[in-house]
Amino acid sequence: MLHLAATVPPAVFASLIGIDVATATRWAEHAGGTGYAAERSH
Repeated sequence: MLHLAATVPPAVFASLIGIDVATATRWAEHAGGTGYAAERSH
């Protein structure tokens, strides 16, 4: 689950598991993901 949180956009992760986007963003940060948007901007 943490791998998914780190590899997909927080909005997608939130929608998939039924949580708030802010919570999904925290999951992504906890999982060590730098965030989908940050990676896509490079």
